[in-house]
Amino acid sequence: MPEGEAMAMMDSMMNSMLGSMSPEEKQDTMLKLMPELMEKMMPMMELLMPRIIPHCLEHMLSHLSEEKRAVFVATMKSILETTDQKAYSS
Repeated sequence: MPEGEAMAMMDSMMNSMLGSMSPEEKQDTMLKLMPELMEKMMPMMELLMPRIIPHCLEHMLSHLSEEKRAVFVATMKSILETTDQKAYSS
């Protein structure tokens, strides 16, 4: 699937899930859901990371305000560090 198609599909899914919300509510919902989804999907994402995920994350982050983007990035860094620590301790 071309990257443009993937982005359009992701936008369509997000709009169907969050379409009736205000932009502020959409940002708040994305901030709440994305870290949990990312953590649960980490094994699959590790396979996709080199090509697809950076484009998807960039696209999703472009919809957040600067303040909420910073919160999201900090949360994701924490999840990745925790995941790395778990991997090394097992």
